[in-house]
Amino acid sequence: MLALSGTLGYIYSCGMESYEVINDMSEMRKKIAIYYNLNGKPFPEDFGEIIKAGVIREVPPVKLKGHLKMKGVENSASMTYSDSGGWKYVSDPKDKDFGKLYLDCTHTDEYGRSRTIY
Repeated sequence: MLALSGTLGYIYSCGMESYEVINDMSEMRKKIAIYYNLNGKPFPEDFGEIIKAGVIREVPPVKLKGHLKMKGVENSASMTYSDSGGWKYVSDPKDKDFGKLYLDCTHTDEYGRSRTIY
């Protein structure tokens, strides 16, 4: 049991630096804009469409301190936070944030800034 708790402590205490997370998010947001411009239509209602179109080949995994490593992007009807530590995409065309990619984390980064501002 002691070895397991040590392993979990390591998993939860390690994570990406803020600049790495912001860089990955910026790259994906640019590709969402490219999808929008290439297709001449609104953002898709499913983030998977951007991958199917070949604009994003692979979603970078995100590993934040206090969270497990997350892969993929979860579609969300609105910009809500469940603190999963992963990527989310606002997929409801009626929502004011439709088409926005965001980080589902309510913790602060190593500089004391809320990750919800990314």
